[in-house]
Amino acid sequence: FFAAMETGTEIFGPALAGILALVKGYSFLVYLDAGTYFVSALCMMGLKLTYRFGSDTDSARRETIAQIVEVFRYIRRDQCQWQLFLLIFPSVLVGAGLNALQTPLAKGEIGINDAQFGTFQSVWGVGFLVASLLLGWFGHGMPRSVLIVSGFLLGSILTGGMSLSRSYEGLLLSAFAVGFANTLNYVGIATVLMRITPDYFLGRVISLRQVALSGVRVVAPLLFGSLADLIGVRESMLLMASIGVAGTAVAAFGARPMWELDLGGDSATASVMWNRFVCSYSPEFDRLDQLRLNVSSIFLAGFGALILVIRSGPRAAFLFAGAAVVSVLGVMLRRTGLGEAPDSYKRMFATVGNVSPVNASNSVWTKGKRGLQSKTAGNRTDS
Repeated sequence: FFAAMETGTEIFGPALAGILALVKGYSFLVYLDAGTYFVSALCMMGLKLTYRFGSDTDSARRETIAQIVEVFRYIRRDQCQWQLFLLIFPSVLVGAGLNALQTPLAKGEIGINDAQFGTFQSVWGVGFLVASLLLGWFGHGMPRSVLIVSGFLLGSILTGGMSLSRSYEGLLLSAFAVGFANTLNYVGIATVLMRITPDYFLGRVISLRQVALSGVRVVAPLLFGSLADLIGVRESMLLMASIGVAGTAVAAFGARPMWELDLGGDSATASVMWNRFVCSYSPEFDRLDQLRLNVSSIFLAGFGALILVIRSGPRAAFLFAGAAVVSVLGVMLRRTGLGEAPDSYKRMFATVGNVSPVNASNSVWTKGKRGLQSKTAGNRTDS
């Protein structure tokens, strides 16, 4: 809810700026923007802050450096903290590059005007707000590890989808989706850090993460902006999105600590839909491996759906509606028992290997030196 309040102004501000740019010009907007920082400074003056250091600047500097080293050692020793630390680098690389390329894409490639560009920027804020409210209402039951990784991967994939936009409408749709995805990882990481980080380390851990990412925020626009001049804006964004997906996959799936934050608990605390589509697994398979497969499949399907919407527009809605109807009918048929295999089929397969139907339910198949062996109550048959 704090994120929703914080990003709420990003809906009206850019839209208002786009209109004022047409009416008043760019110079007026720059002065107006400077004035908002003055208002923020006045608000900051009202805060009551407690300073730990006195007038000894040298000792304060030495203690600050010592604390930075201490916090970095803490992050490096804690496997979950280290994994969360590495995860943010691919996402920031994509986000910083997108900040540099979104303007040439929108105005240069698609050719929208100032008012439309303001609306385009405000749609990001709508995505932030919607995701923040949904997480505030329903996010308490979602696995945090899946929330973080899904936000990072979705952000990179949808950035690639934005590069494929050919119309103003497609640009708006992809902007909303990217804003929505970025909020998922932002809220997910913030809540996990507050859960696993000691109170006396929390502020310094967050600060160190921001300082470490400042270099990426400088390099990414220079790198992908230069690539855009060489290979094109769309191609540079696609390459950037691919690097983000690959980097996130390596950082997320290369270690287990973050996933075990949620897998170690009871998955029944998750919402029904989330538990069914993401956290479901078969007992004969590894739970973590099955979760990875579920997440990967959902992302592939979501990326395909986004491309379909961008390319086909309203016609894609009929396809999604048809798929939803078929899914609902399938669930209804299964609940009525029509989806269950008839008993005749069960009896037929139970006779394989000379196992009588009577003892079929008690059979356990194992692999021995002479082939498959069936062990039943009082009966053992090799086949």
